Amino acid sequence: QAFSRRWYYAQLRCRKMDAHVSPDLDSIEKILSDAKDELSLLSESKNDFATAPRKLELQKRIAAAEADYFSTILFSSPWHSAEKQSYIKTFAEMTLPGKAMAVSALLLALQELFDEHKLSFLMELCQSGEAQVSMRALTALLLLLLQHDARLKHCPSLQAQLSLLLDGPALRSRLPMIYAQLL
Repeated sequence: QAFSRRWYYAQLRCRKMDAHVSPDLDSIEKILSDAKDELSLLSESKNDFATAPRKLELQKRIAAAEADYFSTILFSSPWHSAEKQSYIKTFAEMTLPGKAMAVSALLLALQELFDEHKLSFLMELCQSGEAQVSMRALTALLLLLLQHDARLKHCPSLQAQLSLLLDGPALRSRLPMIYAQLL
C-alpha cells in the first residue's frame, strides 16, 4: 500500500526509503552476547564505582539491540524455517524485558500479516519457562486466534502444534486467568 495512512504501512514505507539499514539478526545476536559476557565480567569487579559507567553503556547497547530485534520482527516479511531458527537463536540471548517486548512484536506483526512460522514461534514461546514471556505469548495467541482462526485449517502443522499446546497442563491453569484479564 503505497499511500496508506495506517501506522504500520507508513513505518514500513519509511524503513524501505531510509538509507539506514537496521542490523541483521547475526549482528544483533553478537551485540547481545558480547555485552552480556562483558557485563558478567564487570559484575565480578569489586569496584562498582569504576565499572558503573561501562555497565550503563552496555545496558544501553543491549536495550538498543533489543529494540532493533523488535523492529526486525515487526517489519519482517514472512519467514522461512531457517529464518525462524535465527530468530529463536537471537531470542535466547535477550534479557527478560527484551523477550517480553519481542512477544509484543510478534503479536503486532501477526495482526498485520499472517505468517505460519511467526505463529509457530509464538506457540513455542507459550511454553517458555519464564512466566512473563509465556503469559504474554498465551495472551497474544488468544487474541490472534480470534483474528486468524479460519486460516489455521489451512496449516496442519499449526493445528497439530496448537493441539499439543492445549493439551499441556500449564495452559489449563493459565487460560482462566488470561480470559479474566482480557474481559
